[in-house]
Amino acid sequence: IEGEIATARTLARILSNVPPCRGGPMDLLIFDIHALQERFYFGDSVVPVLESAVSLLHRKMDVLTAQTFDLETKEYQHFTIAFPDEGAYMRYHSMFPNHETIICAKVRDGEKRRITVKEGSAAGKHCVLVDD
Repeated sequence: IEGEIATARTLARILSNVPPCRGGPMDLLIFDIHALQERFYFGDSVVPVLESAVSLLHRKMDVLTAQTFDLETKEYQHFTIAFPDEGAYMRYHSMFPNHETIICAKVRDGEKRRITVKEGSAAGKHCVLVDD
């Protein structure tokens, strides 16, 4: 319906209408599904296969870190992981044990929404925002 926000259930219904493959239900690869219970929204014509892209992010950060070696200070620029809210922090912080973290909070000011730093500091740091 025009003007309505598509929900996870609606998207799952749409994807569940894919015709079955020759060998049976289609495998549907989903990266970092928002909530695990959403895997049950799909019909029998697809099999949701849940994966995470966090390892890809780690590899990219490793490559970028290796490229930032400062000859004067003899140090690498490390990344700080910033989470926009507690939910993202709870889900992903254990996947970044060797990184400093920043936790933010979403603040509503009338119709406006702002993100403010709740814990940590981003001053002078290269931050990677990780959200769920």
